[in-house]
Amino acid sequence: MVGGRKGRRPTSRILVVEDDGAVREFIRRALELQGHAVTAVEDGGRALEALDLAEYDLLLSDVVMPRLNGIALAEQVSHERPALPIVLIAGKNGMPHAPAPAWRMITKPFDRLGICAAVADALQGYGADPAAITGREPR
Repeated sequence: MVGGRKGRRPTSRILVVEDDGAVREFIRRALELQGHAVTAVEDGGRALEALDLAEYDLLLSDVVMPRLNGIALAEQVSHERPALPIVLIAGKNGMPHAPAPAWRMITKPFDRLGICAAVADALQGYGADPAAITGREPR
């Protein structure tokens, strides 16, 4: 189901890019439960295709992927859509090099609340309401 809970307007449109199908599905479901409309694809090339077809409020991408990795994807997207928030998912060993200052990062392993908080944090600077995203009031 795209858009999360029944009768609720999606909070944000999020493009998830993750080559591991189980992780991709976990992220998709976690964000949809928060009310987001999620498009999930398996690599950077497919992400560029999705970005050509629709507008998104956030790009959430794994770093290590076939075809076009997350760093190259984020660099290209930042150049073409500088206002689009980007969250990169790094493995346990971190990033191959320091991310651009505008990009956020979350490290695997993460849980549902961790991924939702990373998305909320990235969207907060772009006019989103964190309580609507996470389901909790900020502390």
